[in-house]
Amino acid sequence: MKRSILAPAILAALVGCGPVVSGRPPDRTAAAGSQKTLFGKDLYASLCATCHGAEGRGDGLAAEYLFPRPRDFTSGVYKFRSTATGEAPTDDDILRTITRGIPGSAMPPFAHLSPDQSRSLVEFVKSLAVVELEGKRVNLFELRGPGRVIPLPPSPEETPELLARGRHVYEAQSCASCHGDTGRGDGPSAPTLVDFRNFPAPPANFARGIFKGGDTVADIYRRFTTGLNGTPMPSFEKSLSDEERWALAYYVRSLVTDREKLAAPQSGAEIHAAKVARVPIDPQAAEWDQARPVDVALMMTWQRIEAPNVVSVRALWSETHVGILLEWEDATADGAAISMTEYSDSAAVMLAMTDPSGHFTMGEKGRPCNIWHWRFSRQIDMAQFRDVEAAYPGMASDDYYLAANQYPKKTDQFPGHRPVASAPSHDRTHLTAAAAGNTLADPAPRTCVEDLNAVGFGTLAPQGVSEQDVTGRGLWKAGTWRVSFVRPIRSAGPDAKVVPGKRMEIAFAVWDGRQGDRDGKKLVTYWQWLLLE
Repeated sequence: MKRSILAPAILAALVGCGPVVSGRPPDRTAAAGSQKTLFGKDLYASLCATCHGAEGRGDGLAAEYLFPRPRDFTSGVYKFRSTATGEAPTDDDILRTITRGIPGSAMPPFAHLSPDQSRSLVEFVKSLAVVELEGKRVNLFELRGPGRVIPLPPSPEETPELLARGRHVYEAQSCASCHGDTGRGDGPSAPTLVDFRNFPAPPANFARGIFKGGDTVADIYRRFTTGLNGTPMPSFEKSLSDEERWALAYYVRSLVTDREKLAAPQSGAEIHAAKVARVPIDPQAAEWDQARPVDVALMMTWQRIEAPNVVSVRALWSETHVGILLEWEDATADGAAISMTEYSDSAAVMLAMTDPSGHFTMGEKGRPCNIWHWRFSRQIDMAQFRDVEAAYPGMASDDYYLAANQYPKKTDQFPGHRPVASAPSHDRTHLTAAAAGNTLADPAPRTCVEDLNAVGFGTLAPQGVSEQDVTGRGLWKAGTWRVSFVRPIRSAGPDAKVVPGKRMEIAFAVWDGRQGDRDGKKLVTYWQWLLLE
């Protein structure tokens, strides 16, 4: 009997988590010289090693769950720079990426670091670019010296004529061969593109409005000028004039189809929970309208052309319960998840259980997190449990002997009888996962939201059956999911403590079953703030 019970690992790769990771490092003052590098090394171990690896080779614990793979700092190859193609980035270039992250990817912003902390982290990252040269270990930054910074000329005014010129440049330079005629990253050459490590290098979908090197026209102009080292994206510094590059930047920016959601915060958004008399489970209940929605940017751990940019979050609380409502775009409602090639739409809320919190991925040792995980397939099972016969109707199969009375197979003796799922009637001795308390294997689930905990990468585990006190419901309508999560304020289980008037950190994740999302393949957010007013 096939059931989708791999989900305890689903959130275990919420980008990944290392054993010494801290979501928000202590505010210390860096010393000078070698102590500055040591301070950077300490920060790197806390913030970066999970993805980029202890030695910066892009081989951290979470790397296998991320596409594209994390940056290999030992190569000295950087995409986002202000320097000429093929040259090393400046310290400010690296600092910019650390501070604001890479939108649309799993690289978070670390804007909360102090200037001294950020600079020391830059120094340590640069120190990882070491190669063997004539029997000696040489740092690439010291070997090559500073790159040539390309100045940014004044930006012209956007006009219809400038956009028309930009479109002409787009067509003349064959940009559509990779990015597509409408800039959606679906050009004929897109599936064949690889980076310098021979990994797939999908072109950007301009229509989404997410530009990893920055979404201003100046940022886009700079990308066309410098190119992206290590990728098929070339530099147009010599082949196009300044005016042509500005026109192309404005035209590409005009291809964005959802501009109003570009400013959604990556981290640190404040989600204020409005107090109501009753927190409803119904995601369409009028009470939810009393909460102000906050759009939070979604980041893909596994890059693809189409994905929602944001998840809208609302929060409510009463004297007895707290509730979260998530809303995001999804073209189809997918909840079959019975056969081996089907996956369910899902969503999750993660609450920090300590202050300061653990890492935004899955917490860490000594700093656990509490996760509420809704699955559409589980919600369907609550109405009627589906088994092998639901996935493969009409197939000849044997049933458990002890279930013969409840579900007889001899349909000629029972006119009109149609075999249905028999698992709920089985002796649980024969359903080992359910007998062991695995809530995902329960053929008669009481709630479509699973209550889990984690203390680091690979530690995700469900709470006990008696501690599963989170309820909720999902509703899909006209291409949009609305999913509620409701839990008692005072919970008996090992849950995050919700205290009115006190801020706590919260993060979110969503899965699209039609896109094959499961386990670590999903869209995530970074830590935000939840406050019960």
